[in-house]
Amino acid sequence: MINFLIAGLLLLLSNQPALAGSDDTVTFQGIVNSADGMPGYLIINERKVLLDKRVEVRDHKEKEKSISDIKDGKWIYVVSKETLSGPNAIRIYLLPGNVKHGEKHKYPFMHKEEDDE
Repeated sequence: MINFLIAGLLLLLSNQPALAGSDDTVTFQGIVNSADGMPGYLIINERKVLLDKRVEVRDHKEKEKSISDIKDGKWIYVVSKETLSGPNAIRIYLLPGNVKHGEKHKYPFMHKEEDDE
């Protein structure tokens, strides 16, 4: 119960749109403020996001990429699990820019990730 309350509070304070599912996954997009902490973490939308040891990185066409392809100032879509230490990214998609709600149909992985939640 306490984990649920902490996760909810973190989402409210994160100042970024996010969708949470019953399996504790959260999806959001944002700008990489700093990749200096890789491979341990990234700063996205001024928030520290841990990187799972098995994090999958793909481009917006779902082609496999490397964690080294994540650069400062780039837009990414993150699928993460909420932990006591904060969000732990399990999948990252490199985006060409900010994807508005009405443009999500161009990116099937967004519907898949959000429907799985």
